[in-house]
Amino acid sequence: MEIHLNTRKSGTQTPLSDSEKKYLSDLLGGKYKIGSPLGRSGASTSAFLITDATGKEFVLRIPNKPDDIEHWLETEKRQFANQEKYLAGYQGNISIPKTLEYRDFFTIQEKGAGEPFADYIYDGLSREKQLKLAQDFAAFLNHSHQKNANRTTTRPVSLDGGQDFTLNEHVKSAYKSVMTPDEYKWFCGLLDEFNNRDTSDEFLTFAFNDFRYSNILYDTKSGQLSVIDFGACLENSVYMDFVPYCANSFGISYKFLQDVINSYNNIKSDSAKTIKINPRKVALFHILGILAEIAGVNKEPEQLKRILYMPHRLRNIQQLCTLFGVEYGLPAPKKMTKFEKGKVQIKEKSKNIINAIFNNNQNT
Repeated sequence: MEIHLNTRKSGTQTPLSDSEKKYLSDLLGGKYKIGSPLGRSGASTSAFLITDATGKEFVLRIPNKPDDIEHWLETEKRQFANQEKYLAGYQGNISIPKTLEYRDFFTIQEKGAGEPFADYIYDGLSREKQLKLAQDFAAFLNHSHQKNANRTTTRPVSLDGGQDFTLNEHVKSAYKSVMTPDEYKWFCGLLDEFNNRDTSDEFLTFAFNDFRYSNILYDTKSGQLSVIDFGACLENSVYMDFVPYCANSFGISYKFLQDVINSYNNIKSDSAKTIKINPRKVALFHILGILAEIAGVNKEPEQLKRILYMPHRLRNIQQLCTLFGVEYGLPAPKKMTKFEKGKVQIKEKSKNIINAIFNNNQNT
């Protein structure tokens, strides 16, 4: 079969050529108008906005390597199967954009409404609205967990199991060189608690495994959350749907995380199906995850010390400790200077722009 699509690199934002547009338009039967790229290309897919005759928007997804179409279609179908398994029988309030059509060289999906669910969005909502969203999200998680729970098999959370950071001797020695003796004792205490915890409730289930704020959208008009990108779903510890790689919860509000856990633990069910999540353990995973990640990225002691004691970094860890009842053993965050506030604001704006791209790009 002659290929009429070009190869694209991951992380680029390449518009369709005229010949590609004509080819895809012919395949689509003239039912859609093809628009601009939706963010940057993902690991295997590029996405483009398309609209039908009524102006309704959809997402057109094409492979980055059209000469490897069979592998791409397998990946797309596996993601669809993951979504179907995670959602089977679900009738809650979380919206899920669906894949509408599979064809050679493209798929068509519904377009998720809203923007990435960053911490500032949740923290800016009324308390009533916060609790409603947390309850909806908790019910969404609990639905899959109960249906797929394997209580006879434990899968302990491993902070270095396929993640981007490790809790090894390098991390311990790195912090010993920059922390005061009391601070290092606090860090080692958290690590001992992690290593000696009861893991019997960390049983196997079918987990989404990638809850970061770019995969959760909030629509201000409907007041509804949407979840996108089921590509990372797999059998894993039930706790992994509360610990998205641990590091800063990937922009998700810690207050939202606490509210979700509280709502989750209050869900009424048969005693045989009841699942309880230990909030202190979740906080422990997040705190150690943050500390391990920044030690893994910042190899030089002076650089690590500077990053660790940044006011906003300390404030994040302090908030985790306060919300989840964990002792806080680092210095109280100092008031940020105007310059530091400016840097954080610029970083936040950049982060929001990037994740707005992810929102548009959806599952690429």
